[in-house]
Amino acid sequence: RNPRDTVVYVVYMKSNGHIYVQRWSANTGTGAVTYQNETAINTNGSTGNESRLRACYDTTNNHLIVMYYAGSTGGWNYRIGTPSGTNNYDLSWSSETLIQSSAYYGACCWEPSTGRVVTIYRNDAGGLDDLFCRAGTVSGSSGSVTITWGTAVTLDGTNNVDGSARLDVAPTYDGRVIYSWTRTGGATYTGAATINSNNSVTYVSSVATLTSNGTTSNVAYNPIEGKGVVTYSDATDSNDGWSRLITLTGGSSSDNIVTLGSPVEFKNSSYERGTLSWNAATGSIWGRYQSNGGTGATWLHMANISGSTLTWTNAGQINGGSDSYGDQSASWNAADNSAANSYGFISIAVQRDGTNYGSLYTANVITTISNMNNQQSYVGFANQAYTLSLIHI
Repeated sequence: RNPRDTVVYVVYMKSNGHIYVQRWSANTGTGAVTYQNETAINTNGSTGNESRLRACYDTTNNHLIVMYYAGSTGGWNYRIGTPSGTNNYDLSWSSETLIQSSAYYGACCWEPSTGRVVTIYRNDAGGLDDLFCRAGTVSGSSGSVTITWGTAVTLDGTNNVDGSARLDVAPTYDGRVIYSWTRTGGATYTGAATINSNNSVTYVSSVATLTSNGTTSNVAYNPIEGKGVVTYSDATDSNDGWSRLITLTGGSSSDNIVTLGSPVEFKNSSYERGTLSWNAATGSIWGRYQSNGGTGATWLHMANISGSTLTWTNAGQINGGSDSYGDQSASWNAADNSAANSYGFISIAVQRDGTNYGSLYTANVITTISNMNNQQSYVGFANQAYTLSLIHI
């Protein structure tokens, strides 16, 4: 999401491996979006379900950063689009640049405190299958923007990281990031690291275990409460949806220490393909997921954090059919918390199950919050509190 020019970007891949970026102008009063155009930025991507295509927005320099695996380079790549054209509804693209060869899975985020882009990826070079993190500085003019990367730092060197089970990373808005991943066999973890102004990654935390048999974990951070949330599917409990609070100590002057709260179940059957998004307007983290093995309804709910206690509002269905393959959701404030007074919306892109269509939902979460007597008694997502459009991709 581009909070400066009120544009929503939808990054997706067709079945032929072509990667496209759609541009939708957004009405910050109603949440309505209007299609502008789309551009193919790669014709040799991978159609794998997890961690093959990610995007984040550089709110410091005003660029869209798209990362993906491409067969043409055999690794993890990026292209950067700079708003251009009438009303900045277009994008001028930099050339494709390889971040790491033999890296087939990854994730990225924008860390606004240091003004750095951060990526994590599984590096398969030499058959190692290890998890790494890099931070970079974005510079250059429209059409020729580049990233200067710091040294890659090992997050998990056990030679058994399962990229197809999803990787995720999110900023903490104080110069750190939290991340989550799964090893082959299902052991699922979360951790933290410090991002520095010289593009170094330091104070990598020790492993914090979520479950011995999980998948598709996601992370987000609430800077108001000073805590993160991680969600995951737990195969030791019928693939139910679970979550935990993440508390960090240490940081830039000492080792990061991750303390996990007690496991909190929010979906007691058929949870899959969840995402998390911090929304500055509501001051809360919002979760989105599919039910029925990833091919059912699309649901949205809010994480309530009170001290060391995590609870969830009852999830409400926001789609009008059966969806699948959702990999990211994005608040309109992106990583710019100063947009809190205007952008109480979250955009969610998924595939309509059984068709070749994509679905773009826009949830008006600030209206939902204002209609609550109190957050703990919230029992659904009001029909009038979202807008829905179908993208025929």
